[in-house]
Amino acid sequence: MTDLSSDLAASHYVATSTVFTGRRNLFSLQAGQERHIGTLVSGSRTKLERFDRDCCSIVHGLALTDVVDDILQALTLAQQQLLGVQRGQHRHGMTIVGTDDALRAVTTSIEKIAGAIPRQC
Repeated sequence: MTDLSSDLAASHYVATSTVFTGRRNLFSLQAGQERHIGTLVSGSRTKLERFDRDCCSIVHGLALTDVVDDILQALTLAQQQLLGVQRGQHRHGMTIVGTDDALRAVTTSIEKIAGAIPRQC
């Protein structure tokens, strides 16, 4: 039998065990915004290892959304800086291909990440 007694944690998300086998309570413990998100319930009494792996994936997936938001902010800042460099180059009649390529790569990454993140859940 699988031991589901340990908590699963990533970033400020935690899935805690309950007194019922095959159930975990999912919490966000972000400072000042602590809340119970919901209760995860296994669909099977016999496949608890799979349920535990699924809960782990859910907790880590939630934590990754924060990481992706941070990456998106960093890319947006890089894009703004590259746009500033590009404008300065054009004002002086210069074109550096590396800046154009970098700006295009950053912009493409921003579009991909932004398109993958649901803003209205």
